[in-house]
Formats: sequence, C-alpha cells, structure tokens
Amino acid sequence: MREGGTIGAVLSMQQILKCPIVFMGLSLPDHGYHAPNENYDWGQAKGGIAAFAKFFEEIAEGRRTGR
Repeated sequence: MREGGTIGAVLSMQQILKCPIVFMGLSLPDHGYHAPNENYDWGQAKGGIAAFAKFFEEIAEGRRTGR
C-alpha cells in the first residue's frame, strides 16, 4: 500500500539512495492523527519496536519481507 504522500522528501530519498523506501504504519485511527488530543500508547509503541526489530532481522538474513 502506498502511503506517506505528504512526506515530500521520500521521492528524493528513493532517487538518491536508489532503493525502496518502507513505511510501517504503527498508529491506530483512534490515536487522533494531528488532532489536539493526538496520542500514542506505550503498548502500541512496544509492538512497533518489535515489528521494526523483526523487519531488520529478516533483512539482515536476506529474506524478502514483502509477502
């Protein structure tokens, strides 16, 4: 899924680095994106850290993560 359209630097990063850029959506809709009461709970953060660790582990082992 393509996301991050408002992050203008991503296209430049991809062109300069000559590699795909990966976004991992870790927040939930009820976190109130950019609202006055925006929040992100520690349980969600813990899961995000685990997801990033697994992702980098698989990259280091040469596995393809896109399934």
